[in-house]
Amino acid sequence: MNTTKETKHRLFSHIRFLTVNTLAVKSIRILSAIVLLSGLTYSCIDTDSMEVLDESDHYRNIADAQKSVIGLYGKVMEMSEQLVVLNELHADLMDVTTNADDDLQAISYFTSDEDNPWVDPVPFYSVIQNCNDMLAHFNDMLVNNKFTEDEYNEFYSDVMTVRCWTYFQIGTLFGRIPYLTDPITSLEELVADESTYIDLDQLIPALVDSMEALPTLDQYSEISGMSGKTLGNYSLDYYFINKRCLLAELYLWNGQYYEAAKTIRDFHLEGGTETTWKRYKTISYVYQGTFEGAYMVTYTRYLWNDINSLVNLWVNMFSLEMSETWANYENINCMTYDPSYTPTYPFIRLMGTEGTGEYLLKPSQNAIDNYWGVQIQSNGFTFDGRGEGGSYEMDEAGRPVITKYLHSFDANAPYEQAGKWFIYRAGWLNLMYAEACNRYAETGGYVDGDTLKPISDYRRLTYAFLNTSISSEFYYLKPDGVTAYPSDSISVSSWQAGVDYPYPFYFDARYSTTPYHRGYWRDHSGIRNRASLTSVTYDSTATVQPEVRFYEKAILDELALETAFEGHRWRDILRIARRWNKEQAGTGTALLNEVIGAKFAENGKTVPVFLNDESNWYLPANFQ
Repeated sequence: MNTTKETKHRLFSHIRFLTVNTLAVKSIRILSAIVLLSGLTYSCIDTDSMEVLDESDHYRNIADAQKSVIGLYGKVMEMSEQLVVLNELHADLMDVTTNADDDLQAISYFTSDEDNPWVDPVPFYSVIQNCNDMLAHFNDMLVNNKFTEDEYNEFYSDVMTVRCWTYFQIGTLFGRIPYLTDPITSLEELVADESTYIDLDQLIPALVDSMEALPTLDQYSEISGMSGKTLGNYSLDYYFINKRCLLAELYLWNGQYYEAAKTIRDFHLEGGTETTWKRYKTISYVYQGTFEGAYMVTYTRYLWNDINSLVNLWVNMFSLEMSETWANYENINCMTYDPSYTPTYPFIRLMGTEGTGEYLLKPSQNAIDNYWGVQIQSNGFTFDGRGEGGSYEMDEAGRPVITKYLHSFDANAPYEQAGKWFIYRAGWLNLMYAEACNRYAETGGYVDGDTLKPISDYRRLTYAFLNTSISSEFYYLKPDGVTAYPSDSISVSSWQAGVDYPYPFYFDARYSTTPYHRGYWRDHSGIRNRASLTSVTYDSTATVQPEVRFYEKAILDELALETAFEGHRWRDILRIARRWNKEQAGTGTALLNEVIGAKFAENGKTVPVFLNDESNWYLPANFQ
């Protein structure tokens, strides 16, 4: 990121520049955005070329649409460092090192002003303007028979998803933002008047409406020619923002918990082959020396109590290339940066200590001590393998180094900048499902009016996804309390053996030999169990919190342990804090002060005091 303030452009004056030089509004467009897939030899996702084509040469056919989409994702990739820094450093798990400049320190310490280059909204609105322009042209292509309806459905849905995802990011960072849905086609439109501004209470429902109106929630297929596209060894399928993941998160923000659960459940793959059924199940099994797609923190068989038998397979989800067999068991959206192409991978500079690494960012002491440092393994050891050895390492100088983004660093080529940007993965998604079940269970009532089928029972799925597993949570004994039911009758999510939950709360984890049956969720593991941690269990005598809030806070804490530094943290804290404030004024603000304040208590800085009206929760930005 260019952090020279003197060269920074304000949002709408810069959109004018983009409009004239790179967005093809009226007459011109950058060459790089339309040549990328004609052999994929020019650049990975190159957005720097200033060569232009007349608009009449563009949007002629499906090939042009393909090139435009890949160009758009180049702009998305350019946002990665800004999104990770703003969502993580502006929260409690990441901190600055002594090498960091004043701008990064201001983000970390909640003292930033609108001139800080890290809060520059231009990159975000560059993506949004591209989306608006493309959507308008796709509509024209459909009308003029340059698209079939099926082709249009896929391209339109993807680009609208990128727009919604980008607005979601900036809305949760800045609070009140200009909401523009039409392409800018004249200088008069470059001014954001007051009527274009909306806050989160308006933005979230608008984004839900846009996502629900999509022609399709499916990813690209062979119809569009986008499915299966590769760049060298990289499949571009993992780049395209997953629509159901985004919609499910928006539903959680919008208080639509059943819809969130159903959307995630629709996403879960339950294909009937051995190559697909394990995907996104956060599986675990008894380790016997081989890695088979189970990203566990575990111990060698029969050596459960020997710390020297510890095996950390969890870290493999960050080190495996996306072309490898088991990478897609966990990763849903993951963008790979290759040193041969642009944009340049930014995270080695920010977090690395070798080559181009400047070691500007590190784990906060709060994350090390108060999150990973207090977790209890099922064998009694106190640590979490997702912390040291998973998300960070201590270097030879005794410094904590965030390593999630550094696995592609090659000491033999120290100045090559390669790596991955993790956007959505299964650990995050299944905790979202746990959150949805917890909240929906709180709505009460009964399924079909049957008092034997209380909706509150769905909180058992929260417990299963957070802690243990489907098979263990729904393991039933007969009334004698000793004899188990037949294996084909249990390990199914249900009120009792044989009385199954309906979809989207139904999961089959059965493993039966007679009769032969293999449920697709048979190897499912809860997030804490996958890390070999003890369960977090509600005890009404040990807390004054109601059960729903106890598990909500437990999920928030688990998201910290599982997804630290991945660009979710501020958004996760904000979602829960705003929800609690709407239920009981001041309680969400207290949560925000508690969670963020812990970082400042550890680093000795002045603790910000967040206000109930949310006026000082968000980052400043100049949208004029």
